[in-house]
Amino acid sequence: MKHHWKKLVFTATCAAFLSACMDAPPQPEAPLMSFDQYKPIMLNVAKIEIIDKFKADGDGKHVELLMKQPPETAVQELIKKQLVAAGPSGILRVIIDDASVVGEKLPVTEGMKGMFTNEPAERYSARIALRFESATDDAPDITKAHAEVTADRTKTVMKDASPAERDRVFYRLDEELMDDVSHGLQTVVRSTFGLN
Repeated sequence: MKHHWKKLVFTATCAAFLSACMDAPPQPEAPLMSFDQYKPIMLNVAKIEIIDKFKADGDGKHVELLMKQPPETAVQELIKKQLVAAGPSGILRVIIDDASVVGEKLPVTEGMKGMFTNEPAERYSARIALRFESATDDAPDITKAHAEVTADRTKTVMKDASPAERDRVFYRLDEELMDDVSHGLQTVVRSTFGLN
């Protein structure tokens, strides 16, 4: 008889939990980044060229395509918004060597206890690696000056995360990455290629 009552209590608890989930209001989607908050940087070149050399490894761990705004796309938009060719001559090549987001499963609590334990279940590690090379118009193949900017960030996703919650985690990951890259543009790139 005791086991019977335990089953009834467990069934009622699950039913109440499912009902609460079904009645929950829809969660707002994560927005796309606009990059309007970043101040432009005037560079002493007449042209800026973006060269994307990043290719995701086909190992099943890369999750860039699951993101509404992959870092590969976001960093190109940031570069176009923030870097301004304001010089009389010369070219700056911005080479994207890495714009990856790699996911990994985390150990979680199993069994009955795990059903009622919400904990981090996945970790996403993102990396941006940029190279900057300037050249003159009469010798475009000879690098005149060189600089590098890198950014690394990680975020975890909870076991019971909804698709909307996962999108918001991806958005925050993107946002923090772009903040780090922008800081590198403001310091390293400005000091190397900026107008005096």
